[in-house]
Amino acid sequence: MMDFTPLEECDGVTRLTEQDAALFRAAFHSDVLCYASSWLYILRAARTKAGEPGYKYARGGILLGLGYRNRTLYLTRAYGQPSAHAVAGLCADLFAKSGCQIILKKVEPDLARQLLDLPHFHSPHAEIHPGILEDEAFPEHQVSLNSLFSTDAHLTATA
Repeated sequence: MMDFTPLEECDGVTRLTEQDAALFRAAFHSDVLCYASSWLYILRAARTKAGEPGYKYARGGILLGLGYRNRTLYLTRAYGQPSAHAVAGLCADLFAKSGCQIILKKVEPDLARQLLDLPHFHSPHAEIHPGILEDEAFPEHQVSLNSLFSTDAHLTATA
């Protein structure tokens, strides 16, 4: 398993394990039902380039997953009581120890607005290679299933 030691030097950062599933699932109960609030998403987002388990940050009432790929740290949606200043402090600590660029994924809209008011935080721009952002770096759009199909239709079985 490839180690990225600078991450483990940050307070509250430990390797992600199967036992963390219960911890994250408990945090998901306070969130809206969406892909970003699932253990599957955490496993996918908080991984290394080789697909090995990544890390988690659990400290000060905040829980999130950390992935490391392509000299980039990917932080998943923060659960618990994430304040903009607490997330900024974590990012500053991670950057100081690793020197890696940091991408925050699936950030709640209110927290995103607060972070964008702070120095060093910005929306994705043209200077970032699109492959670095990955597909789930952008906010989810919730669509009503009733707008996609009708539940009033009568289905008939055919052989």
